[in-house]
Amino acid sequence: MTIAGITYTITATHVSGGTRELEPVNNDLVWSGTREGDTVFIRASLESGLELTDSDYEYIDAIQAGADRCEPINVTIEARFEGADYSLPAGYISAITGEFVPRDCKVEIPVQLNDNYTCVYDNWETESNILEATVKIIAYVLVGELQVQSVSGAIPPGTVNTSPPWPGSAIPLAGDGWQPLRQRYVTGSNVSQTTYVREYFEGTQPPGQGWINIGGPAWVREPLFLQSFTVVQDENTASGYEYSAFRHVIGADIVVADEAGSDYEILTGLDAGSLYWKKIGYPNGVKLSSALTKLNPCTDKTFKSNLLRINPDSPLPTDDPYPAAEDGFDELVVWQKSQVKRPLAEDYETTAKWTFKKLYEALQTMFLIDLEATDTELILEHRTVYNTLQGLDLTGTAYADYTQDLTTFNFENAAIPRQEQFRQMDEQVSDDFTEDIDYDNTCATEGPEEIRLNDVTTDFATAAEDDDRVSDQGFFIGACYIWFGVYYLNFENGIINRHLGFPQLIENYLKWERPFIEGEIDSVATTFESAIKIKEQEELKIPMSPAEFATFDPAKLVKTQYGWGEIAAFSWSAATCTLTVTVKHDL
Repeated sequence: MTIAGITYTITATHVSGGTRELEPVNNDLVWSGTREGDTVFIRASLESGLELTDSDYEYIDAIQAGADRCEPINVTIEARFEGADYSLPAGYISAITGEFVPRDCKVEIPVQLNDNYTCVYDNWETESNILEATVKIIAYVLVGELQVQSVSGAIPPGTVNTSPPWPGSAIPLAGDGWQPLRQRYVTGSNVSQTTYVREYFEGTQPPGQGWINIGGPAWVREPLFLQSFTVVQDENTASGYEYSAFRHVIGADIVVADEAGSDYEILTGLDAGSLYWKKIGYPNGVKLSSALTKLNPCTDKTFKSNLLRINPDSPLPTDDPYPAAEDGFDELVVWQKSQVKRPLAEDYETTAKWTFKKLYEALQTMFLIDLEATDTELILEHRTVYNTLQGLDLTGTAYADYTQDLTTFNFENAAIPRQEQFRQMDEQVSDDFTEDIDYDNTCATEGPEEIRLNDVTTDFATAAEDDDRVSDQGFFIGACYIWFGVYYLNFENGIINRHLGFPQLIENYLKWERPFIEGEIDSVATTFESAIKIKEQEELKIPMSPAEFATFDPAKLVKTQYGWGEIAAFSWSAATCTLTVTVKHDL
């Protein structure tokens, strides 16, 4: 097939029809692509299809009349240009999608795209049970042991306090991780005794935040479980003591009577009649890498991600947001939600069906990742890895005659919300896990936009305190540190898994590609790293040979009079050797 003096070799291969070189009668071959959904990647497909006659028609007609009519006819396309061959995007055709005209011995048949992404989109809604992964993870809350210390103090007579710290209760070793646990006072007097607790570890610095070195190998921090409280007031009339005890709750009351066993951590420093605190661990989790492998839509590809620490490079990238991810977790772990709500249940969950599409969408919402499919890998990296790569520069003299007067632009497809509402799957989670961004300017004309984790919650504490606020359906994702082979949940500023709350996700991963470059978070003016591109320039048409088109990457930025912009849509014509692009720019 020859178009504009250039030879195109189109080869078809079918399981029973064999291999044949086709000679379409098209006047042109046109490839096109449009940016769809939340991705930088644009797939190039042969928009024009193939017009086949005579013996080519008979080849397709024989296939549609045979038993293997539904089997694909694989198609390759090569262009011969200046003595070299160049492979162009192709795919496959199906005999049953053609429009046959027997009287003219003619069939028009579309070419279906078949690239590295085909297996993803063909299979990503297939459900699989991620709990069939052979390796299960238990992630702990406490790294060290718990220490307590009681001190005497004074409070006004008759005072009943409902939240720590209490008046008249001096912290015994200020700044060394002590937090109030219980206060006891004599009825009608100002005599009180306050019990404090801290987490203690001896050795090298443990993982996580908040650790204070108190000399030598001794490390302490505020106990993780004290990030919220349950008030228990009691009066012992015989002794004249009243109590204001503040105890964290995990399902049932975490404070229990003396009980031996490996699941319990003793409060050191108390007498033999002291209470124990359960050493909480969340069992039956699955590493994110294992869940992805179980849901893998492409059996010939493996997952890779520096951001999510799946088969990562060494050393890791140092550009933002990669240092934040390296500090925040060693690995992500997935649990079926009922397992987190009831971590002490004797019977573990055995079924947790999910799809790759839903998991990928959750990771996109949390981390602004994109999916790059290669011949051998499915790569999940932050959007900044891809949306800063520069491609064609149309401001040079070679393109001046084609682009210099094409400066018209519009904002017809711009839609800036007045507010973005970041929400978890469950409505009643802590404020530490939701966030709003306000865009108070005249460009923001749309109503609030909800950005929701449809299948995921990351607030472990809410499930611990009141499991009625969290449904059994869906999944928890936890950010975990790994220390000497043991998994520990992320702990930041006294909050379990805070790293995966939306305030931190926005700070670390989502401050790129916001609807507008400036907004407000909690009434504080915030400037983001980048905004979506909404300034659309009129179509640009430039000459491009088959050799250049063979290596053209529409995911890369294009430079015009308005700077570096992203391609929203493109097409390339073999008849004119012309590339047509629509480019969007920053405001």
